[in-house]
Amino acid sequence: MGSLFGFFTHEALETYQEALAGSEGVNFAEGDFYDFTRCVRPDGTAYASSGKCRKGTEQAKEKVTPVSKGPSRSALPEYWQERAELSEERYNEKLKKASVTHMGTTTPHLVEKMKPYTKLSGDEKAAVQMYGAAGMKEQIFDSINMKLRTGAEPSEDKKAAVEFTTVHLKSALEKLPDAEGKFHRAVSGGGAKALQGLTPGSVITDNGFGSYSDRSGPNISPFFDRTANDNAVMVVKGKTFKNVSPVMPYQEGEHLSRPGTQLRLVNIRPQGTWSRKLNQYVTNYEFEEV
Repeated sequence: MGSLFGFFTHEALETYQEALAGSEGVNFAEGDFYDFTRCVRPDGTAYASSGKCRKGTEQAKEKVTPVSKGPSRSALPEYWQERAELSEERYNEKLKKASVTHMGTTTPHLVEKMKPYTKLSGDEKAAVQMYGAAGMKEQIFDSINMKLRTGAEPSEDKKAAVEFTTVHLKSALEKLPDAEGKFHRAVSGGGAKALQGLTPGSVITDNGFGSYSDRSGPNISPFFDRTANDNAVMVVKGKTFKNVSPVMPYQEGEHLSRPGTQLRLVNIRPQGTWSRKLNQYVTNYEFEEV
């Protein structure tokens, strides 16, 4: 799938610092505030109390729906609103499937493993799936990364979706645990050409979302480009990557690095990966996350 590895342009090799300014929140509360506690009796019925619950009852635990700050889904054009709704549904379907064994049962280990994925808001869930979507009309991962890496604006019909997905995907990844390990990424064309100018010790900054796989060899060979003059493999020893594979449209072992991730080149192996698709060896550029 084209969405796994995306683009890695020469601009992605430039380092930069981005300063974020924050502002203090404003309290808009006015007038008197009345606080009631909802208590539950042993028989399941509930009552309100202005103080603590009576002996033999307990305070009710109300379900809180996660929310995230960012562009409103309702402000999206109708097509993208529908895509967001469908994407959230598909995320939940993937989450449900990933939370059980092949026998249809669950385990404490699985429940704990998938817990972080349940903490995302509806918009964050939608953004994860929208980023991974492939297709002429619904595909926006390339437009997202082109804007982040080069500043190029997306086409007018995708502009709102790109902003929505970028903001909510960033906040979604913040909620997922860091993943350590060795991750692989196929790079073709200008991105592979730019890597040829690096030497061990060079540090690059990727200002886009970096799509990698925890699988290697034959698993990434299909993503090389036969029409490109240059192909390469980035092999990264990562420590803050995010495992989105359980809830992505395609099961490719996908992990994402966040915008601003810095990588240091450690080694270059000219005969690193054999590609049956290209019928040749592809150079491996081995990095470590800074």
